[in-house]
Amino acid sequence: MRFWIAFFLNVILSCLLGQLLDWWVIAIVAFVVGLWITLKPAKAFFNAFLAIYCLYLVMALIVDMQNEHILSTKMADLILKAKNPYLIILITGIPGALVAGFAALSASLLRRKKTQAPTVTAA
Repeated sequence: MRFWIAFFLNVILSCLLGQLLDWWVIAIVAFVVGLWITLKPAKAFFNAFLAIYCLYLVMALIVDMQNEHILSTKMADLILKAKNPYLIILITGIPGALVAGFAALSASLLRRKKTQAPTVTAA
C-alpha cells in the first residue's frame, strides 16, 4: 500500500510542480516522498524511477500526438537511425527516472541511517 501511495504522490506532485518549476523538481519531490514514506532502499529507487518514467512517458506521448509524431520521427531518425517515433519516446523518460530514483534512494538511505541508534563502546 505504501508503494502505491508513494508512486501516486511522486506522479502528482512532480506533474504539478513541474508546471511551475524546472525539470529538476522531480528530484526534490522524490527525495521528500522518500523521506516521508518508509520504503526499503531498492523499493524506493524502483518506485520513484517507475513513477517518473510513467509520467514522462505519458507527457511525451501527449505532446507527440499533438504534433502528429513529426518531431519524434525526426529525432529518432537523427539519434537512433530508425524512423520509429515510439522508440525515442521510450528512451525519453530514462534520464528523469534515474534522477528521481537516485533521489529517492538517497532519502531512503538517509532515513535508514538516522533510525539506527549509535553504538557506544567502552575503551
